[in-house]
Amino acid sequence: MEYFFVSHDSRLDSIGGDILFSDRVLNGFDQANEDETAVVKSGKKLVYRSVIEHPVLLVSTEICEILKQFKPDLRYKVVVVTDPLTYENSRYGLIDIPVVDCISRTKSTIEHGIVKLAVIDENLVGDLNIFKISQFPEAGLAVRLDVAEGLLRRSLYGIRIRRIQSQRSGLK
Repeated sequence: MEYFFVSHDSRLDSIGGDILFSDRVLNGFDQANEDETAVVKSGKKLVYRSVIEHPVLLVSTEICEILKQFKPDLRYKVVVVTDPLTYENSRYGLIDIPVVDCISRTKSTIEHGIVKLAVIDENLVGDLNIFKISQFPEAGLAVRLDVAEGLLRRSLYGIRIRRIQSQRSGLK
């Protein structure tokens, strides 16, 4: 099985630091309301990206709908990011996906507790097609090849999709 990592395109400025999120959103999916609002900080401008990584992982509602095609039971809560100066809004989803401890301890490069090169153990992932990787050095989503292809077929702005090394361990 092939897996890919979906994240914010690092060639573009990250916009998460320019946005004021409620504590409910910052505390994660379980704490957030079904509909939340976040506001662009004074002196900053809302610039659309399909992925916001920090301080909390949000994906555009367009990405949420694509992910739902591959995981129909995917739950997400809408976070509307508003620019009070221009009255522009962008809708994002705070998604509820499993966090999996699937980094191979034998094949990955881990220095001082920090993962430098991640190789995921496919047996630990099981049949999941969308998940977060526990202890991964970046924020983002791990997806199977079919999901990555579904994302690549759309005109999404500001995302990076790259292959993650994986292997099947001898354990089942």
